[in-house]
Amino acid sequence: MDVLVFFIYQRTAQNSASEQIQTFQASKSESDNNNSTPKPIKTRKPPVNYRHNEDNQMATVAAQKKALKELEKDNKKKVEKKVMAPKLPEKMTVSFFELSRAAMTELYAKSQVASEGPDYQALYFNTSTPKNELGKLDPSLEPLPGGRSEFMKANTSIGFNYPAGSNTGGAEWGLSFKMNIGEITRVSTSFEFLADIIIHTGEREPPYTSNFESNFKLNNKKSLLILGVLPKQKLPKAQLSRVQATPLSILDSDYFVGSNQERQTEFLMVVQVN
Repeated sequence: MDVLVFFIYQRTAQNSASEQIQTFQASKSESDNNNSTPKPIKTRKPPVNYRHNEDNQMATVAAQKKALKELEKDNKKKVEKKVMAPKLPEKMTVSFFELSRAAMTELYAKSQVASEGPDYQALYFNTSTPKNELGKLDPSLEPLPGGRSEFMKANTSIGFNYPAGSNTGGAEWGLSFKMNIGEITRVSTSFEFLADIIIHTGEREPPYTSNFESNFKLNNKKSLLILGVLPKQKLPKAQLSRVQATPLSILDSDYFVGSNQERQTEFLMVVQVN
């Protein structure tokens, strides 16, 4: 009986070992089959360069800002050009001054002769603010009454009359001139200047007369100065009261008529457009 038990145990052990061998072989065969099929190679994605992307975004934003800034600058220039475009002058202003003769040399240096005659001289003065500039040349510059501004249009006339008296027939005499306005542009204004001056300085003396005309093309950024015009003679006292509110009041100035040798002055008329 012991022999039979041993035989059964041995047979069982052999069967178990055989089953394990078969299981291992089957597992190995399956593993070999699996290994014989090539597996797909996985491609590795390159690492994301966040720094590069950020730089590109910043460059794009910077380019957009630059383009916007250039557009705004261009638009600003267009607006400024439109706003700063000079307008046509609308007014003619005439003013009068008593100017020291000592300032004449420097005045000529800042001017160009426009025209001249026996009784007058006209200069183009290189400024659109003549009063300020004349004041720098002559701190004692004395404004004279009678200046005013008038609206002007092309092909019209502007008259300025400053009577000082009248003759026995009733006709007035004094300082009179007229501007015949021609072409008006954004650069210059053309006009004809006509002067008619009659001054009675005494009953026994013949009247002073001066008639002249001249054409000017005044740069709108400059001024026209007219010197001379009036005689250096005092008016009779009876007439002085009538001219005190006019530029003819200079005929009562000792500096102008020459009785004061310490200081000599000149009569100056200024024309400007604006």
